[in-house]
Amino acid sequence: MSPKEFLAKHEEVIKEVCKRIEDREGIRVEIIQQMQAGNTKKIVLKILNEVYSVSNNGEQSNWNFEGVMQ
Repeated sequence: MSPKEFLAKHEEVIKEVCKRIEDREGIRVEIIQQMQAGNTKKIVLKILNEVYSVSNNGEQSNWNFEGVMQ
């Protein structure tokens, strides 16, 4: 699958995750703090939590990618 095909297939999920990050100050603050601390992995895992939630019809999941990766 090409990058263009991947993005097209997941366009709605990407839009919703972006909206959640923009709308929820706590997520934005956490991402900024992690960026300043150089914790790129934690940022990616935080975004994966949101992607997983959106992919499951917006339900909050019990999954915690950060906890799994530690």
